[in-house]
Amino acid sequence: NGIRPLSYGRRQVTPTPAEEVAKIAPDVQKATGFPPSPVRTKVTGPPEYEYMVASESGVLTSTGFELIGDVPPGHALLLRRGAPPELFNCALAPAPHCPCVFEYVYFARPDSILDGVSVYRSRLKMGEKLALRMKEAWPDHDIDVVIPVPDTARTAALECATHLGIVYREGFMKNRYVGRTFIMPAQGLRKKSVRQKLSPIISEFAGRNVLLVD
Repeated sequence: NGIRPLSYGRRQVTPTPAEEVAKIAPDVQKATGFPPSPVRTKVTGPPEYEYMVASESGVLTSTGFELIGDVPPGHALLLRRGAPPELFNCALAPAPHCPCVFEYVYFARPDSILDGVSVYRSRLKMGEKLALRMKEAWPDHDIDVVIPVPDTARTAALECATHLGIVYREGFMKNRYVGRTFIMPAQGLRKKSVRQKLSPIISEFAGRNVLLVD
């Protein structure tokens, strides 16, 4: 299933009053001779579920689905009407687990969980690790402020600043009408687009040694 795991979840189906009445209408009519009242009708039985598959768990939880899990490498997920999802191992040999670190660094939504790992907490951990490396490699640093390149680096930069005991500041305004620049085909185009995309807040840079987290 590629570098990004597929998440799947379930949501209980809540029948409408009309659907509930329709289920028992023949029995009520036969027993009483009168049509059933939707106000007094209550249907009991095992819950029914609908299922959803998405590339990120955040999509599931934001639409009311309960996360069941991810599709493991080398597996197929089979969904049948009226049956719970089934996983099938399609690999002839054990499939290696090869997640893409860029999902955790950049691509994935911070509220998602990939392979059982919180994307948000992984970025916090990255900021902590960066701070530890800074302390080891540059214990007598003269950094005045930590500034992230928006948006994804904010989580790591804030945690890095916390562990270093340094002030955290926002230093860029982001133009959201400029798309991703790192995938543009030429360096000149990338440089021009970055200038249009990120506008520095000069007061946060002037006269300071800045640790820029990207």
